[in-house]
Amino acid sequence: MNIFRKDNQDKQDSQDNLQLNLGGGRRRYPNFINVDKAALPETDLQWNLEKVPLPFAENSVSKIISEHTLEHVFNFVELLEEMYRITKPGGVWEIVVPYYKYEGTFRDPTHRCFFSENTFDYFKEGNTFDYYSPVRVKILKKELRNHTKTNIPTLIKKIRPLIPFKRFFNLFLWNMYSEIYFKMQVVKYPAEHSTKHSTQQHPTPKVNLNHWRACER
Repeated sequence: MNIFRKDNQDKQDSQDNLQLNLGGGRRRYPNFINVDKAALPETDLQWNLEKVPLPFAENSVSKIISEHTLEHVFNFVELLEEMYRITKPGGVWEIVVPYYKYEGTFRDPTHRCFFSENTFDYFKEGNTFDYYSPVRVKILKKELRNHTKTNIPTLIKKIRPLIPFKRFFNLFLWNMYSEIYFKMQVVKYPAEHSTKHSTQQHPTPKVNLNHWRACER
């Protein structure tokens, strides 16, 4: 059975080379499965990301996009470990989260986690606190950005684009940015390291394909 929407036929049919847009909401990307707990027209798989394990096989995903989603979950580390389990070695994550210095990060009452430029360094091999989690990534890119998701008018939104030397002022004076973009590569180890680096094991649920908002639209 073709589980993908008719208007996105370029998505690969293979179940071991998937691309996921986690918490995608209304954002759609060609060849990606939109996973969201909201029953939106754009949702391909309706799934609450706080429910683990995720309904995908180990090493079945080659790329994950998640934009302004991870800050909303209570189980951030557990979800990250699930993302790690289902991602192939060398797979890529592209993640966008609110910047911790941005006023809007604390304004939103549904935000549970907060992110600096160095949050994902805790998941790099050799970090002082790499025992927090078995997840291992190589950080390919970090980028501070000035995008905004809301239409709430604030004075800083008007002033910030006009300020020069943003990186300097961000270090020493006040915040210049609203979000951080991370691009990371998943690092997995050979079998002899599996005890040290294995993630918590959960039985993977079988997805009823009726949960997928699929095919004939």
